[in-house]
Amino acid sequence: MKRLIGGRYAVAAMLLIVLALFSAGCGGGQGGYKDNVLIGHFSRVDHEQGKVIVDISEWAHRNDKGPVRNDWGMVYHGKQTSSTVVRNESGEKVELATLKSGQKVRIYPPDPSNEKIDEVVVMEMTNQEKYKRMGLIAQGNNQLYTVLVNGQAAGDRYDDSNMEQELHTALQGGLSLMEYDPKANELVDIKDEFELKSFPAFLVFDNEKLVYKTYKTDELEKFLQSQ
Repeated sequence: MKRLIGGRYAVAAMLLIVLALFSAGCGGGQGGYKDNVLIGHFSRVDHEQGKVIVDISEWAHRNDKGPVRNDWGMVYHGKQTSSTVVRNESGEKVELATLKSGQKVRIYPPDPSNEKIDEVVVMEMTNQEKYKRMGLIAQGNNQLYTVLVNGQAAGDRYDDSNMEQELHTALQGGLSLMEYDPKANELVDIKDEFELKSFPAFLVFDNEKLVYKTYKTDELEKFLQSQ
């Protein structure tokens, strides 16, 4: 996903760092994370290595002071064995192949230096958590954030030659671009979730949910200026 800052594209890239050993602090920290409960977000399965790859950035920074850092990450590579149990919070068996990228999971034992996974618990997520994970919602209260969704075909993409003029208000408030891929293993299928009839589409979010949808730049600007 590309974010626009002051009318210029800035590619938000995550630096993935393998966490070999994390020295935990005491008690719970930011986001309600606890030292003895290893929670992360499923990324993918490395079938060649037989490993489950999980982003544990938020958990690893649970004892940090100040805003949660999301510009770099820590990744846990856990070994899946024949004895590894994968279930949901109700105890029902779950296949790892069915998990979406970004799905919240709990890993046991809660020690990222221990490569072998005994259990993976697939956790429930609210829509707000899903949208936040996908970078769709505003970061604070009383803020609006615009997402421009392009399609893959040339005719389904926004012509950005006049972007600064057509989307002036949206750029000031915060705007990102994403391309809809029906084959992507995302937490939310953008087209189905928000009932998009065509591309490009403009989605406006507060810090919890979608608040406005349109396919026209003038309607988008009018809505944002009225807020």
